[in-house]
This record gives sequence, C-alpha cells and structure tokens, in this order.
Amino acid sequence: DPRRKRGRPPRVDTPMECRIKNIMKGLRKCKDEHGNMRVAAFERLPDAKQFPDYYQEIKNPIALDGIRKRIKRREYKSVEQFEVDIRQMCENAKDYNRDDSQIFRDAVALEEELANLAEAEKARDDSEFQGGAEPNSRQGVNKQMRIPLKSIEHKGETYVIGDWVHIINPNDLSKPTVAQVYRTWEDSDGQKWINACWYYRPEQTVHRYDRRFYEHEVVKTGQYRDHQIDEVLDKCFVMFFTRYSRGRPKGIGNRQVYVCESRYNEAEKHFNKIKTWKSCIPDEVRGQDYEMDLFEKQEPLKKFPSPIAHLLPPNATETDPIPEAKMGAENAPPIVGAVFKRPRGPNVSFDHPKFNSIKLPAGSSQSLLRINKVSMPQLANIQSIITL
Repeated sequence: DPRRKRGRPPRVDTPMECRIKNIMKGLRKCKDEHGNMRVAAFERLPDAKQFPDYYQEIKNPIALDGIRKRIKRREYKSVEQFEVDIRQMCENAKDYNRDDSQIFRDAVALEEELANLAEAEKARDDSEFQGGAEPNSRQGVNKQMRIPLKSIEHKGETYVIGDWVHIINPNDLSKPTVAQVYRTWEDSDGQKWINACWYYRPEQTVHRYDRRFYEHEVVKTGQYRDHQIDEVLDKCFVMFFTRYSRGRPKGIGNRQVYVCESRYNEAEKHFNKIKTWKSCIPDEVRGQDYEMDLFEKQEPLKKFPSPIAHLLPPNATETDPIPEAKMGAENAPPIVGAVFKRPRGPNVSFDHPKFNSIKLPAGSSQSLLRINKVSMPQLANIQSIITL
C-alpha cells in the first residue's frame, strides 16, 4: 500500500553534509591487521565509574555517538568543523593510552584515514551530490533532485524544520492534516517542498469502541509524506499532554493547539503511550524548547468518548476481525477510521474518567500498578473488572 510505504523522512542533505557522512562511512571501514574495526573503541566515552581519572586528564571528552548526534542535528557548519571533533577524539585516546596500546595505534590510523577521506571528499564537485544521494548510484539517477532549504517563505509565513502545520486534506477539507515539518527543499523546477510527519485525529484511527480521547487530541503516526508548500494552509501547534495541562506556548497567537499522548501503529491498530517527547520530533530541534504562558492553576485533562463510537455495528461481537479505515486520496489520512469490540490486549488500558491514567497488565498485583491518585476502593473495583 503506497499510503504506508514511508516510515522515515527522506535524506535531504547539502553537499557539505554528504561529505561529512561519507567520511564517517569511510572511517567505519578502516580496519586493523586482524580485520577489526578501528572505530570500535571510540563509539562511546569511557565509563566514569570505571575510569574516573580519564575525566581528570581529558578536558574535552568526545566520542562517535556524540559526533553522530551533532550530524543528525545539523550542528556542523563545515567539513573542517567536523574534522576538528574527530581529531580531538583521536588526540584524547593518544593522550590517555600508552604508545604501544592498540587504541593508540587505532587513533593514529584513524587520523591518517580522516586526512585521506577529507581530501578526497573536498575534491569532489557539489554537482556530484544529487539532492543528498550518492553519485553514480541508482538512487542518485532516479530520484528527484532535492536542494535543501533552511526555510521556505509562504503566504507571509516562514516555515522551518520543526514547525507544526495544517496541510490541505482532500478527503475532508474541514479537517486539515496536522503534521510536523521534517525536511524543506526545492526541486530542479524551483518548486518548494516539505516532508512532514502526519498526526491523526481520533476519528481517523481504528480503535475499540469504548476508547476515550482528550479534546483536540492527535496521535503521532509513522507517515512521513512529501507535500508541495502550496498545500500548507497555516501553522498550528502540538503539545505533549504533560505540558498541555499547564499552559500554552508563548506568542503563538490564535493558532490551533492540539494535545498528543500516544503513537499510533497503523498496521497493528495499536496505541502506545509516548515516554519521551523528544523522541517524536526532528533531530534538528531536539535541543530546543519553547516558553510557555502558564495557567494560574494546572487544568485537569478530561477524556471523552470516541467521536466514531456510533460506527460500531449493532451486532458486533468480540470475535469479529479488526476493521480497516476507509481510505480516500492517496496523500491524505483516512476518510474515517473504524471501531471494534474485540477484547483488549495484554496491557489493559482503562479509559473510564475515574481511572483513565491507569494501565494494568492482566494478572498484575497491587505492587505492579502505576496509580495516579486512585483510592483502594477504586483499586478493588478495577481488579473486579479484570476478573469478569
């Protein structure tokens, strides 16, 4: 199904970013006389408890995992800046370890390989990098040219990676697609594009008929879709539910604000509560935060019945197959989701207003429960429900 073909945003790199990634790949290919990868010992910093003296001797500790994070977040502004970090990593290893140690020899070899790889990459013309694809590769020949853009001007607004937007929904113009921008680029014809991660509204998902949702709730999907900038209507905002009850983003004016608590697995028709909000947003903005206008008092969040609960057939049973959403236009969310009556899975999630924040695995004891202001009578009531 082409509607489910993409689980991550496309690669849209500048020639400089392509060079850095190619150098990283080349360093991973560097091996010693026994065929071992020389970068293996440089993946992470030494354990502070095992090697406390390392952090006394080494003033600028750095390892490959940190360098990769900087690459993902597009923090490097030049190949030379990236080279400085790799050399620092190697120098640290040489300063701390004996001259006759394997890691010292690996550091020397990696510095030499870095110099060779960087020289080769810098000698290549920018035109060899077709929108982030490798030159002479099938991807580079067939894919549309993508020229990365830092921002896109559209209808008096500036759009950048991390922005929340409303996109035209051809299946229902009254319910624009809620999405977050992951990529911005221009094609060879001058058309500007974004790649955005879709967030579904409750009525666009498939779920149990008695599932409850917050007002203005959306769920993160695995759909990362390309859209021309002309399809973008305006900006909106999505907040993690833990902050939604405490206030609103400062300075967003009259933008529509949504709340998100879960990821939605479209294939399995399953909802998973999000543990870390930063894992849901683009790498480039994970280090950023926004100021808030706080409420005078934290507002309790209430859940409401599914907006499509009425779609459950009168003769539905717990053995019916899980239904499919009704699909329409290819590059848009479902026209409408569906509801079913099948039993809950092993992780029983109660959406009753009195205990909609409790998750109780079947057969769990009182000590395993994660309880949010639940009294013992309520707990007894929950346990009696499970035994039914």
